[in-house]
Amino acid sequence: MPGLYIHIPFCAGKCIYCDFASYAGCGEDEKKSYFKALNSEMEALIDRFGNYTSFDTVFIGGGTPSVVDSSYICELLSRVTLAADAEVTIEANPGSLTRAKAESYAAAGVNRISLGVQSMIEAELSYLGRVHDADMAAKAVEIARNAGINNINMDLIFGFPGHTFENWKKSVEQVLNLKPEHLSFYSLQIEEGTPLYKSFKRGDVNQIPEELDRKMYHYITNILYDLGYNHYEISNAAIKGRECRHNLKYWNMSDYVGIGAAAHSFINGCRFNNPSVLYEYINMIETADSKDGKIIYDSLHEMKRQDTDELIGDCIFTGLRTASGIDVAEFSKKYGIDLMQYKGKEINSYIEEGFMQQKDNHIFFTRKGIDISNSIIAELI
Repeated sequence: MPGLYIHIPFCAGKCIYCDFASYAGCGEDEKKSYFKALNSEMEALIDRFGNYTSFDTVFIGGGTPSVVDSSYICELLSRVTLAADAEVTIEANPGSLTRAKAESYAAAGVNRISLGVQSMIEAELSYLGRVHDADMAAKAVEIARNAGINNINMDLIFGFPGHTFENWKKSVEQVLNLKPEHLSFYSLQIEEGTPLYKSFKRGDVNQIPEELDRKMYHYITNILYDLGYNHYEISNAAIKGRECRHNLKYWNMSDYVGIGAAAHSFINGCRFNNPSVLYEYINMIETADSKDGKIIYDSLHEMKRQDTDELIGDCIFTGLRTASGIDVAEFSKKYGIDLMQYKGKEINSYIEEGFMQQKDNHIFFTRKGIDISNSIIAELI
């Protein structure tokens, strides 16, 4: 059964590090036009795939979905056929999550919420351009639980310019005191085109030393391990059974469809995506070929199957991000290639150096290997 991703590109403000397809300062007319397009795309998707459009995971991301009126979200979800045990996630900013919105989400089927906390230090939140404070983060957890949403993820960022280990420890400890079921923790990358990138290029800020970045990473992974969390993906850990099933579809290369600006899809070996620019997406939907008043879904995309080399590269990249790694037998079944014959020399070298391990017919990174995982993956693909 496939997953569904819905992109909501609106934000209260643009963070200095963000290069996602998101827009601040949009008016209600733009939001109405966007959600009209979203609903049209959803209708076309259902019309095209029929029974395929029953979903066992839904992820509403952004942007900041919680910044728009909850009625938009609820109307969209009312069109979605969900499996009985579906995981339905919405991203929210602690500053825009209200009791009324949380209760509306829960009534519409949302049972998991991902809070963009990033830090619990006021000065850091201000520097990063966040529109909430630490008290709001704690309050958001309370609001979600009171609404009956008891599967909570909290996002944290580390390694930004000026970040200190002492402040990182404080943020981690304060977040863990809130007892989230899931934690995502990302080393900040300075992306071209962002305000932070411009500051970096001018020489106004510097990246923190690599040793400090790794110290921060090891601190959170060690403490989560001690607390019994399952570190199931390089940047994600969860209480056992609360791993994000939707994101596992990405990493396991299962089918998923995306609607909205910049949304990506992977169906039957075909990858395709929507325009990332807001007005270009709306225009694509408004000018699409139609029949009997409904958009013809196939007119929106060229659904070209990836070649085997591309699929293999994607499988290695996504599979090695997970703690379980690549299932060698499944790899051979999918692609007709023995992984150890294909990349055995390189893999065995990394195993001998202690960066990778082979166990129960799976190839995966050791904790030591995670630190240089990007360079290893780059060599393997």
